[in-house]
Amino acid sequence: MRPFLAIASDLERRADIRRGDAIAPLLLEAMQAIRELVRRLDLKPRSTPQHRRYFALIRAAHKQWPEGHPIQPATEEGLRDYLQVMAGFGIPHRIEKGGETYIWLEHKSVSYNKMGHNEFTVLSGRVEDEIVRIIGVPADKLLEMDRNET
Repeated sequence: MRPFLAIASDLERRADIRRGDAIAPLLLEAMQAIRELVRRLDLKPRSTPQHRRYFALIRAAHKQWPEGHPIQPATEEGLRDYLQVMAGFGIPHRIEKGGETYIWLEHKSVSYNKMGHNEFTVLSGRVEDEIVRIIGVPADKLLEMDRNET
C-alpha cells in the first residue's frame, strides 16, 4: 500500500495534467482531503517528558563525546546540529571562504508547533541510535551517568 502523501502527490499531478477536464477539481479536492487527514493524524500532542529526555541525552552525550571522533562540537547545540543531520533531519552546507572550507549544519526545528509527535519520535529514536553507536553506552545508562555526575 502506498503512503497517503504519495497518493496525494499523484492526484495533484494528475489534476495538473487534466486541468481542463471536469475531473481535475475532484482530484484536487481528494488530494487536499488526504493531506488534511495526514495532518490531523499527526496532531497527537508531543510528550514533554520525551522532549526533555531528548535534550538531556544530547547534553549527556556532549559530556561523554569521544575525543577521537572526527567531529568535535564545541557546544551541545553544535552536537544537536550534527546528530540531527546524521539522523536525516537537517542539511549540511559547505561554505568556501578565503581558501578555507567551513561546514554549517542546519537542523530542522523540533519546536512543538513545527514538528509533530510522530516525526519527533522518529527523530529522537534516530539520534539516540547514533549516540549509542558512537559512544557505545546505552542511552538510559548515559542519562544515569549524567544524573550521578551532578
